[in-house]
Amino acid sequence: GAKIAWFNGQFYSGFATMASTADFERIVNYDFPADKVVAGVLSNPNNGSGYVPVPVVKRTVGELVAKYAAFGGVSAWEYFDTLPGGAANPVEWAAIMASAMK
Repeated sequence: GAKIAWFNGQFYSGFATMASTADFERIVNYDFPADKVVAGVLSNPNNGSGYVPVPVVKRTVGELVAKYAAFGGVSAWEYFDTLPGGAANPVEWAAIMASAMK
């Protein structure tokens, strides 16, 4: 356990969602440290089921950061075409999530 750097959580395809803080909080309530849980989300609805729009994920991330000072973070599944920038500018998603984590 002490050698685990982080847990990649699948927050899409019916496993969990970042539409609210509920699923992340459920994981923490099972004694997974909030600073080691990274919430993986679909970055584009074309990449699978369970897509949550960027503004909603941003809000949820902000709420989690407010509750857990050491929130583990969020990652994008299929980063190459993340919205809102799409394949031309996927870094827009990263900038939005970085601002939500400040």
